[in-house]
Amino acid sequence: MPALPLMSKRGTEWERLPDWADFFRVIGRCSIKEELRDATIGVLVPTRAFVAAFVALGAVEASLALPPTGFRELEGLAPGAKLSVTQAGKQIKYTFKRYATEGRWRGMWLVNEATGQDYFSPEPQWVKITLGDHGLEKPVKTLMEKPVPDWDEKFVKAALGADDLGPLLLGNRLVAVIVGSKVELSRELESELFAVKSASGSHAEGHLEDIIRTRSFANNVQADSFRTEVLSARHPTLAQGIRDMNPRVFISDNPTAFLRHRDAMTGGCRVAIFDLTARDASQTIREFDHEYTARSSDEPGWPFDEDPPPGVSVSIFRNPE
Repeated sequence: MPALPLMSKRGTEWERLPDWADFFRVIGRCSIKEELRDATIGVLVPTRAFVAAFVALGAVEASLALPPTGFRELEGLAPGAKLSVTQAGKQIKYTFKRYATEGRWRGMWLVNEATGQDYFSPEPQWVKITLGDHGLEKPVKTLMEKPVPDWDEKFVKAALGADDLGPLLLGNRLVAVIVGSKVELSRELESELFAVKSASGSHAEGHLEDIIRTRSFANNVQADSFRTEVLSARHPTLAQGIRDMNPRVFISDNPTAFLRHRDAMTGGCRVAIFDLTARDASQTIREFDHEYTARSSDEPGWPFDEDPPPGVSVSIFRNPE
């Protein structure tokens, strides 16, 4: 089904978001493309508010069309490899034991780290498994019964245009990392209310976080699946564990984020947001322009289906090898 436009509340009335929000979402959709994996997209905006949020939303939206993780990554595992298995809506820690064929199913034997019990996962169920040391340390009593989500499924489905949320909820896939102010981003992702309007005229309400599923903003960081992460630009380095998960997109939400961490943002598309009103914006823009001038002969071309809205400028170049 087609995605319904997002709306925000002005006063007591819901109004459709302006075109700039849709454009930043388009940037996010394009940023996960293979041909932009080694590119930098510079976005000059009058204000940074919600730009990174909508770029991340577009990236997560587009990632739902990618092949599910699990099959290629789960071949050739060594005994003891750390895995996360989605069970009853929660991530549970397992370790790989061995491959086997049981009956007519090829699959793998796993060991539950908390209970020590063996568990056979046939190949069709590997979509529920992702690499990495993520999940609950202890067994949970609610595994036999999936808990009711604390977000509106109608809002998430309508905003994404998806009938099936399995690709969003099963396993872990780090699609986008936003580096900036965690306080500001938490407010935009978790506190600001949005809505979609159905054909019947009713509204389903929710937050962007309900869709993009930020790891550190989860109600249960160990148990809940994730698609994005938010990191503080003040931290001196990007965690190696984050980089090892090979995110498709790195989003710099302020000048400090770009200046301090751009060299560590490798293996994915860099989206650098430059707020004209931010402190150190002039220095950051000068450094970006210098890098752009040095690399502009290797532009990947205009990847978007539309032009930027008034007041927004976009530049693209290939990252140096």
